[in-house]
This record gives sequence, C-alpha cells and structure tokens, in this order.
Amino acid sequence: LPPPTPLPSTPAPASDILLQDDFSDPTSGWPDDGDEISRRGYEDGGYVIEVLKLPEGAEGWMQVSPYEATFDDVVVEVDARWLGGSADNAFGIVCRYQDIDNFVRLVISSDGYSLVERQEAGESIPLADWTEAVDWDPVPTQHHLRADCVGDRFRLYVDGTLIADVVGDGPSEGQIGLVVSAYQPEGTRIRFDNLVVRRPPTGATMGPAIANVAFSLDVTPDAQPIEPATTFTTDATEVYASFDYSGFEGVREVYSVWLLNGEPEVSGVIRWDEATPTGRTYIYLQYEDGIPAGEWEWALYVGDVYLGGGTFTVVEPHPTG
Repeated sequence: LPPPTPLPSTPAPASDILLQDDFSDPTSGWPDDGDEISRRGYEDGGYVIEVLKLPEGAEGWMQVSPYEATFDDVVVEVDARWLGGSADNAFGIVCRYQDIDNFVRLVISSDGYSLVERQEAGESIPLADWTEAVDWDPVPTQHHLRADCVGDRFRLYVDGTLIADVVGDGPSEGQIGLVVSAYQPEGTRIRFDNLVVRRPPTGATMGPAIANVAFSLDVTPDAQPIEPATTFTTDATEVYASFDYSGFEGVREVYSVWLLNGEPEVSGVIRWDEATPTGRTYIYLQYEDGIPAGEWEWALYVGDVYLGGGTFTVVEPHPTG
C-alpha cells in the first residue's frame, strides 16, 4: 500500500510561465496605495497587503489587489507570510477577476481554515466553505499557496497538498490577484513573494480528486455529515467518511483503506457507481460490536494514486455514575 504523500511543487518550464514576479521592481504592475482602512504595495522586496482596522460597524474587510493583465486558464503559485495582527483572517489568490464584485478567491487563514469562494455581483457564494485544516499544518507563519483555475474547476493547494477541488460557474477569463481579509478590529498583515503564473500543460486533465472530507456517525441523504467530529467512542458501530469528489469521468472502482494505529485494518476495492463525475458521497466503516479504540486513518485511491483522506480517534466511553 503506497503511503499518502503530498503533491510536489514542480518548477514550470520557462515556456509555460506567463508571469513571474519577486516584487523587487515597484513598477511591475501591482497596485500601490492605501487609506486609513487598508493598504497594499511593494515593501522590502515583497508585496504587502494590510488591513489596518475594520470600518465602523463592519464584521470584516477584504482587500483585493489585482494584477493589470487578463488570463484564462492558469496555475498561480505564491509564498505568503503572516506578519501580524489577528489570526482570524483570510489570505491567498484571486482568479477570474472582473471587478471588485466579481471574482473567485482561494484562501486560507492563520488559525487553520481554508475557503474557495466566488463573488458574483457582490454576493459571496462558497464553492468549498470554510474547512478546518486536516492535511496541512497551520502553525508555520509562511505557506506556499497554489491555485489552479482551469475551465470551471478550481483547486487550492497548501504547501504542496491539495486541500480543495471544486467546480463553479463564472467567467472563463479575468485578472489574477492577491487578497487579504480581516475579521477582527486589530486587522491583519500579509506579505507575498515569489509569484509565478503559468499555463496548465496542453491537453492536461485535472483528474479525479476529493476534498472536504468529514467524519460523522451519520450523514444526510445528500451525503452531508451530521455533527462531524474527529473523536468517537467504542460504542459507535459505524463511522462515515463523506467527501466531495470531482473529475471522476471514466472511474469504475476505487480502493478504500482504513488504518488502525498505522496498520491496515479494513480495505478493499469498491465499485464506483456514482451517476455524475462531480458531487458528494460517502464510504463507511462498520463493526457490529463497536469500532476498536485507537488512532484511525482513512485513505482513498484510484489505482495507485492517493486522492486524500483524514484521521480520527476512537476512545473508550467515559464511565457513568
């Protein structure tokens, strides 16, 4: 069984690079301005976006910084470092930017969450709603972010690991950009560096992927987790792994493995008979006499390609009386 491994960040061939910027040139095409609420601009060889404070009565503030050129399908990578302010923030990459009311943002937060969201006519439409970190470590203050915006497919990677893969409507082209949001009065400050924009490989397909894995004791008819958790007790007889899937055109079977304390416990090939290549579904672990205690990991493969998974803990119930 191949171990789950993060996807590497592979340098792009020079011919595929559409834009490369280390922000050492303050005339390279990015906005450089600000006011009493927020500022954005070149600083010490990087590009800094800072929300200084929230407007009176506001629950949050978002500052977008679009680049001056327009692109269609792109892969955007950038290093992002949290310099200070509140960890209750959001920062990352924008693509398909039309104006301040219409774009897609792919972001993470310093307190360990991720979001893929489309802004349409000023309305926020989550494509992958706020999800707590599972496959990436929020503790470091710097992360390498990658956003794939290809057709109607949007993928977000953090430090080389795919954490969101969704489909959404919207324009087929637009500007790329950087974005920072703050949700607390003290604001937040993010530094970006080493930005690369490249075209996807010719004829490339996004392939099958899963995202937004959640564990629960039950699911709704549309595979949404009911009271998702990461700790269960041994009197549970079933644990469901529910997840979004996409790019499953032509997939006929998957390989599911449940590991207990690092060793395969339950595994097997499952026939894939979902009606659509994109959607949400679940796979469940079942023990008639209760699930054994220990550290559990679930992983899903197509062939020998690891798609994703997650971990949870099963403990003995607390005695009563």
